Amino acid sequence: MKRAIVHVYNSTSTVQRERVFNKDCDGITAIAVQGAKWVKEGAEAYPDTEWKFQYSPESFTGTEIDYAVEVCDAVIDVWQPTPERPCIINLPSTVENTTPNIFADQIEYFCNRVSKRDSIEISVHTHNDRGCAVAAAELAVLAGADRVEGTLMGNGERTGNMDIVTMAMNLYSQGVDPELDLSNPDEMIAVYTECTQMPVHPRHPWVGELVYTAFSGSHQDAIQKCLHRQQPDEHWQVAYLPIDPKDIGRSYEAVIRVNSQSGKGGMSFLLERDYGIRLPRWMQLELSPLVQKASEAKGKEITSAEIYQLFCDNFVADADPVQLKSYRIESEEGERISADVIFNGEVRTITGEGDGAISAFADAWQRATGDSINVVDYSEHALGEGSDAEAITYVQLNVGGERVVGVAFDSDTVSASLNAIISAMNRSAVIREHAA
Repeated sequence: MKRAIVHVYNSTSTVQRERVFNKDCDGITAIAVQGAKWVKEGAEAYPDTEWKFQYSPESFTGTEIDYAVEVCDAVIDVWQPTPERPCIINLPSTVENTTPNIFADQIEYFCNRVSKRDSIEISVHTHNDRGCAVAAAELAVLAGADRVEGTLMGNGERTGNMDIVTMAMNLYSQGVDPELDLSNPDEMIAVYTECTQMPVHPRHPWVGELVYTAFSGSHQDAIQKCLHRQQPDEHWQVAYLPIDPKDIGRSYEAVIRVNSQSGKGGMSFLLERDYGIRLPRWMQLELSPLVQKASEAKGKEITSAEIYQLFCDNFVADADPVQLKSYRIESEEGERISADVIFNGEVRTITGEGDGAISAFADAWQRATGDSINVVDYSEHALGEGSDAEAITYVQLNVGGERVVGVAFDSDTVSASLNAIISAMNRSAVIREHAA
């Protein structure tokens, strides 16, 4: 069987009665009753269609509430709805001129006084003149409304109608299924922009381009920490992200974007997400000023590829003026290292001892050059999975009273550690003096 909703309305507000139609309440009611009769008679000519009638006292919020009940009762009397075949009484805030709580009070008052309440669906149709269309609709539902009307992205006259997507997502975020398919917001936006020739604001609630994006350093840090702790089978608990972006077809790729106001958390998140690089905190402190300076110079956000290049250009310096050619380790009570090092084009063999490869290499360097190397901090991890995964090593040294960091990549973890030390040394003032 075919189904159809037929909607009739006429304005009932005082300003429309007095200045547009020049009629009193009885005259406006007569218009409503006549329209109700016409649609009922027309529907009777098509018995194979399941009809539902809808009436709206347009500008309901500008209408005396008791008269709004009166005119709707007159229409209901014509249609004679039943619980099995209800009609719709739609109450619009055609021009939003009150706060949402007052609109909700009007809805509650109407619901308590309209006739045949069990045979009608109370609907609301809110506009956004005060920016509160969604809030008004939500409070109206709490006040007794059964149905809401809205438009895609809030399209409509003046400031628009209630955005059905925003209200549906509000319900979804509270665990209520709005029974709308919101899984592909990009498609909805494409349809909207094509039909209206208007853009969707990048900060539009729930679906805007920047809604799941953080530029602020403190926000980025909190998001990064929460995402690390979030488990697949637990309730969503991520700071600054009210829902999982994946639920509506978005990804984490744009969650954190870095500009000059971003902090350490943002760049760290991007490096880990795109390159598997998990910066220790002291390494973040070294890289962050460079990223902020580059973003300021660029005048806009900086990409993860650009951050990675800054990282490598500034901290991976294991080739000049010093370069590790090869090494040999003998392990007895401690470790003894013999390393062939290229220094300004000349190959030199240095030897040393220590509790591990790093301390042995530091000892070898001091014996060969007289310069003391103290390892202040050290960190390493694999960049992937499997035995052939490349390793990355970060080291912070104190060289001649100067703290300096170095980084190296290598498939061999010992080589990565030694090259990280060499990277730091190559960046230090001591080595620059030797090279001079």
